[in-house]
Amino acid sequence: MTARNLAAARIPQGVLSSMDALLFSNGERGAWFDPSDMSTLFQDAAGTVPVTAVEQPVGKILDKSGRGNHATQATTTKRPVLSARVNLVDGSELWNKLNGQDGSSTITAETVDIPPFVTASSVSKVTRTGVITNFYQYGTGQPLISGAINVRSFFVKPDANCATIGLSNSGTDPFFASYNLITKVLTVGANAGSASVIDQGNGWFKFSVTEKVASAISSGLFLIISSPINTGLPAAFLTTGYDTRVADQRIFPYQRVGTSTDYDSNVAKFPRYLKFDGIDDSLVTGNIDFSNTDKISVFSGVRVLSTATSILAETSASYSGSAGAFELSLGEISSGAATLAFRGPSGTHYMYEGAQTVPRSVVISGSMDGAIAAPGAALVLRTNAANAQSSGGITEVLSAFGNYPLNIGNRGADPSYGFSGCMFDLVVRGGRSTPGEVAAAEHLISKKMGVRL
Repeated sequence: MTARNLAAARIPQGVLSSMDALLFSNGERGAWFDPSDMSTLFQDAAGTVPVTAVEQPVGKILDKSGRGNHATQATTTKRPVLSARVNLVDGSELWNKLNGQDGSSTITAETVDIPPFVTASSVSKVTRTGVITNFYQYGTGQPLISGAINVRSFFVKPDANCATIGLSNSGTDPFFASYNLITKVLTVGANAGSASVIDQGNGWFKFSVTEKVASAISSGLFLIISSPINTGLPAAFLTTGYDTRVADQRIFPYQRVGTSTDYDSNVAKFPRYLKFDGIDDSLVTGNIDFSNTDKISVFSGVRVLSTATSILAETSASYSGSAGAFELSLGEISSGAATLAFRGPSGTHYMYEGAQTVPRSVVISGSMDGAIAAPGAALVLRTNAANAQSSGGITEVLSAFGNYPLNIGNRGADPSYGFSGCMFDLVVRGGRSTPGEVAAAEHLISKKMGVRL
């Protein structure tokens, strides 16, 4: 692709380069941590036991900038975990996972009519055995993320005597939707946000319903229901592929989940990330010497799960008391929002965005220039390619940044600022990046995360 074609497509030219070539090709100091590259991950701090699968702890992550600033965690209980989980439902293809039934239906394992998009050897067959208007399959206590808009989906194949197929049996349920197989009309409940029915071929459909407003509960009823055309004749439907996720992760395909450690983690479909527990998980590098520059750039891709104040990245044990140190935090000034700050000779400069709801997937980029005295000009903070506007702090210049460790996921001096969420990428570069470099780095991270800028 030529530069002219790139410009026409609104793709930054820098995306033709890898992150290390883009930001570290001129000897810049710093570090780049990329959890999607499993070859850089180890379960122990010494780096002798490789991470070989998702849901394993990470005691060491290698720096891909080429500067050797690897990050470690010596305490086994404080190590983040590598994950790629999207679907919240355990046993998503177990034929009896949603095993509830009414008195006039039975549920059995169907081993013949297996769709190609699942890996199980059987699906659930729900058969109507009596004279009844509706028959169904359900699971109680199925997971939801409270405070977020959730989407539920499943695959279904109705038989010839099914008139409708739907999710929930109450028109006021936030997941209620019903599809008439005869008229092809989809009815969405008043409290549901949207619904879709997608033909998968060979009689199978993917049925999805999204809540209208954020859920107030952390679990609920997952009910698949059908009505027969002729109440005097047998009827049945097949189901599999039960999936619940936060709505902003709809961009990813259906994810098979067996157990909490056994699920589809194909990196081509589901991005890998470091999962921090919000309590004491963290990593730390040795000293990174930025004393040769008065400018630093930072880039990260994260999924934020809490509005609590937390540290994503910070040089020194506590930046506010260390001249030439900086922090990238979440929720510190504004709920759920990013803050970028650095310490000058006698005070701090900071910039932050407005309050945000969580869960939230966000690409963060920031630039700090110690040669500029005014905080509003010394810092640039961008979240999902939008510039933050609020700033404050002391007016003074900083001749050079410091020589400190980089703490990731918590504060070194006070481990009560644990990050609760997922880290997909983290880059710290000694130098102020050009607008083109910023746009290219943001694009690389957003593509990895599945975030549209």
